[in-house]
Amino acid sequence: MIERAFIGSSSNTGSQLTWRNVDQATIYGAEFEARTRLGMITPALRNVKVGGNLSLTQSEIDVPCFEYADDGSRCLRGPLVFRQVNDESSTRNLQGQSPYLLNLDLRYENSETGTSAGIFYSVFGERLSVVSTGSTPDVFTQPRPQLDVTFSQRLFSRWTASFKAKNLLNSAQEKVYSFGGESFPYQKNETGRSFSLGFKYQIN
Repeated sequence: MIERAFIGSSSNTGSQLTWRNVDQATIYGAEFEARTRLGMITPALRNVKVGGNLSLTQSEIDVPCFEYADDGSRCLRGPLVFRQVNDESSTRNLQGQSPYLLNLDLRYENSETGTSAGIFYSVFGERLSVVSTGSTPDVFTQPRPQLDVTFSQRLFSRWTASFKAKNLLNSAQEKVYSFGGESFPYQKNETGRSFSLGFKYQIN
């Protein structure tokens, strides 16, 4: 397994982002998915569909030797080493692996009128973003819910207009340190909302 890691005395100053090999990891999980039409409730909703899927994952690796060293080169287990100071476990989650991932959608599709619309929601659980070494804590990406909307309408016989709106919740991409039971900001990116309008013409 290959993981992204910081090597250096600090995770935000004087450090270097690199890639490290992990000998082995244990990963197991389950995925659940369900989809149905709402026409079973009333004929008026025969063109409406709802669905979603949930992935649950548990990962575990033995903490590699390099994470105990300030320079990432040797297994230094001194008094300032972060994992010893904070009495952390000798195992941790795999870098980049979220414990859960949830997707939900609500769709309307009418082939007679050429109308299509959808609302999509997704969110993932907190995940280890970058592994740190020595006396520095790890960096974690925080859950980021996202809500998107799409709409398209057939115009005349060959034209179709479409509209898309993404990240309506205006969720930021945020990464934090965890230290002493508290979280401290490491990096935050405001992605903003985006909107697009398009037209398509079918030749054949």
